[in-house]
Parts: sequence; C-alpha cells; structure tokens
Amino acid sequence: MSDKPFAEGFFAEHKDINGSNGVFRITKIGVKVDEAIAYLQKHRNEAGYVNLDLKTGKSGNAYVELNTYQKPSTAQSEAPQWAGREQARQAVQGADSGDVDLSEIPF
Repeated sequence: MSDKPFAEGFFAEHKDINGSNGVFRITKIGVKVDEAIAYLQKHRNEAGYVNLDLKTGKSGNAYVELNTYQKPSTAQSEAPQWAGREQARQAVQGADSGDVDLSEIPF
C-alpha cells in the first residue's frame, strides 16, 4: 500500500515519439472534471491553490501526486537564527571587554 496522495480525477500518460532530432517525450493529462473539482476544493491551501506534481513511477508509468510540502513559518524558522546571532554578539562584546582569559584559548 502506498502513502502517496494521488490526485483523484487526474490521469497522466507518457508517450515517446521518434522525431528527426531524436526522441521526444509527450505527457498526456486527462481530467475527470467532477472528480477533479471535488478533489481540488478539498485540498486547496489558504491561498486557494492546489499544488500537483507530475511524476514517473518505477514502472515508467506517469501519475499525478498532491504536493503536500508546506514552507516553514517565518517566525519559527528565524527565531533560532536570531537567538544564535545575539549569543555570538554578546560573546564578542565580552571578549572586547577583557572577560576572556587568553590562557584558555588552545592556539
């Protein structure tokens, strides 16, 4: 059983075509409208979008998968970064004020 969130109502098929300049891959996408509309409404994000990825399975068959990636919130991702900068700034200021014992530095 797969944990992949396949996009309901969307069907894809790869087709390789031999041309004068080599092989071209065309991907056909079919949409079962009623099923797809219900799926899109169910899975849209806060901005009203549904992100789908067109992928190729190990078998070579194409499929459409729901992209569930969510960007980390700005407040969560930057808080540790700024905290680390503040600690570094305080350490540098402490070094300038003579609080560091130079004999403890290993080089």
